[in-house]
Amino acid sequence: MAEAFFFLRKGTKVSYKEINTRQPIYVGCRLVKEQLVYPTGFKVLPKHWDFDKSKIKNVTAVSNKDEINFYLHDLKELIDRTIDKYKLMREPLTKIELKQTIDNYLNPQPEARTESLFEYINRFIEEVENGRRLLDNGKRYEYRSVQRFRSTQKLIEDFNTSYSRHLDFATIDLEFYKDFNSYMATVKDYKPDTMGKHQKTLKTFLREATDEGINENLDFQKKTFKITSKDNEESIHIALNEAELLEMYNLDLSDNQRLEKVRDLFIVGCHTGLRWSDFSDIKPQNIKKDIEGEYIEIIQEKMKRNVVAPINKTVKM
Repeated sequence: MAEAFFFLRKGTKVSYKEINTRQPIYVGCRLVKEQLVYPTGFKVLPKHWDFDKSKIKNVTAVSNKDEINFYLHDLKELIDRTIDKYKLMREPLTKIELKQTIDNYLNPQPEARTESLFEYINRFIEEVENGRRLLDNGKRYEYRSVQRFRSTQKLIEDFNTSYSRHLDFATIDLEFYKDFNSYMATVKDYKPDTMGKHQKTLKTFLREATDEGINENLDFQKKTFKITSKDNEESIHIALNEAELLEMYNLDLSDNQRLEKVRDLFIVGCHTGLRWSDFSDIKPQNIKKDIEGEYIEIIQEKMKRNVVAPINKTVKM
């Protein structure tokens, strides 16, 4: 019966110069009409190899000898079992088939990643938070981006609790798109711009998962899977005139400090033209002074630009 055996590339025929050079360990097997010789990927010094037992000697010089010997032992059993299986089937075992069996054992392929949609989104956000996943320019995502990701994550999870279909990468199709939009518009009462932000974030998740080879469903790239906007919506603009602002300014809120602070910030925003993210974070070092008077100098949170806003009497108060 054919059996697997192990040997060194040059056997005992090693020159004086090669005596201290590790030799590759090969596995061999004689088939009916062929002989297979295949490198195992391991090397050992000839003086540490037991030529009679075809394994590494019990020497302290080879620290991983047990690991290698167990590996070779299991490989031999695999080859012998494969040979016996083909004999029972009365089919010839070819050199190519045996080589493939050995190659699969020595070089196992990594298991395919089977992350679900929700598992991927959670990992995506965690990698953003810990800095493992960066922007294309090599910088970390801002805190506001993390908030946006978490917000969309929760929205999808909430939607899934009442969704009739199993929600995963494979079911992110046009039917999902319609149902998801209906959920945002009717159940959550979101405006078109808010819906568009969540759609855009979901597309970010799907695009990244596609690039990583986890998602194979490309329906989200179709034109019908568009981002909702308020371009076609009739907008209602609400504005306050100076008299109304003055009335708000004079309102006595001393018995409610929280509302008093909110009112004060709102008045500052109206008179400076700064965004909420900017005027709600003004610090003493943002207050500057020159020959023309005092002013606020701040770097915009959104645009990252340096802006200057004058401080009039109302803002100063």
